Formats: sequence, structure tokens, C-alpha cells
Amino acid sequence: MYKIFIISVFAFFLSLSCSKDDESVTIANESEELTDAIQDSADVSDIPDVNQDSTDLSALYQQIQTTILSLPKEELSEFELSSMIHMREEEKLARDVYQYLYAKYEMTIFTNIMNSEETHMFAVEVLLNKYNIVDPAETTEPGVFKDESLQSIYDSLIAKGNVSLTEALIVGAIIEDLDIMDLNHLLENSDNQDFKYVFENLNLGSRNHLRGFYPQVLNNNGEYAASYISQEEFDAVVTSSKEIGTW
Repeated sequence: MYKIFIISVFAFFLSLSCSKDDESVTIANESEELTDAIQDSADVSDIPDVNQDSTDLSALYQQIQTTILSLPKEELSEFELSSMIHMREEEKLARDVYQYLYAKYEMTIFTNIMNSEETHMFAVEVLLNKYNIVDPAETTEPGVFKDESLQSIYDSLIAKGNVSLTEALIVGAIIEDLDIMDLNHLLENSDNQDFKYVFENLNLGSRNHLRGFYPQVLNNNGEYAASYISQEEFDAVVTSSKEIGTW
């Protein structure tokens, strides 16, 4: 289920081509232009999603909490309940991995996005408290998860990220790819207003994070193709501009 398919962007486009030489050349040229455009946009990774002092951050958290609590408290389906619990730990996984990778490589993108994941964790925590759901991440240390599948993913991503900076950047792309898939599924199967407010913002954040990591993968001679969302959606995300959300 969590098998990761790492292939080159060039190979993806070339695999769609016919055997005719002129068509192969056309597709290869288009692939090179796409890659160049993505690499030219790499500076988006240096723009933190949360770039505020402690006072501003406190105000932001208060705004998020106030908005969530002002929306109707609606009946939860079993899917919504399990998804809320899962996403709390999945956002923790992202935060913990980026915290570890920043300590190892001291690359700004990891700490910038780690800060954003802290905000995501907080928003889901407010949801859990609103519905009186036990928080699975309340007492666990960094790198420790109650969800066994997430524990396994964390362990494998840390092992991969330890190999090199390039592999660590690929880990970032993997995490955001997975997050987008899970958030898409959650949003397709929930109509609660507070859920939509929280998870649409998380999804927007994950798309921006993917836009940050992917150019850095290419700039460090790495390769990555969609492992969880469709390649079409992946390409649409990484070739589009950074989105501006409410937080």
C-alpha cells in the first residue's frame, strides 16, 4: 500500500511517447522545458508558510481556534472520526520528520515547513478537543506513533532521509504527496463545515510544501514522480504558483 515508486520526470513523459523518433523528440523537449520551469521556481521553498514572531503566532492560533469553535458541531461519521485521529498523527509525522532532517542537514526548507506542520497539528487538535476525542499525539515523543502504519512509514522515511540530502528532499515530496491523497479522500467524504475549514487549509498547505520540495529535489540531481496522487494532479501542483490560504 505504501510502496514508493521513484522514477524520473523525464522517464514519465518519455513512457507516454510512441516509437516514432519525431514524437519522442517533441515529448523530450517538452519534458525539459517543464523541468526547467520547475527548477526556476525553486525559491518558493525558502518562503515559510508561518513567518511570524511569537505574538503573531499566538494571534494566529487564537484565530484558528475561534473559527473552528464558531462553526457548527455536527454529527461525526465513523470515517470522519477515524480520519480526524489519523490526520493528527499524520501531521505529527510530517513535523517530526522535518525536525529530524533539519537537525541533520540544517537546510531552511525543513524548519520552515516544520513550523507550518505545527500549525496544522494545532488545528486538528482543536477539532479533537471540540468533539471530545482523545488526542493520540498528546503524550507521544517525537518519532513515536500509536498508529502502527504511520510508525512504519516514519521509520522508513527516516532511514531514507539519512542516506543523503537528496534523499531527504525526496522524503519531503513523499510526505506531501501522501498528505494530499489522504486529505483529498477526507474532503470527498465529509461535509462538516469545521472539517472543511481545517482540512482544506491543510491540503492547500501540503500543495505549497510539495511545490517547495520538488524543485529542490531536481536541483540536487534527484528524481521523483507521484506515488500517491495521480501524476496529472502532481504535475498540476508543481507547475502552478504558490497558493495563499487563510493560515
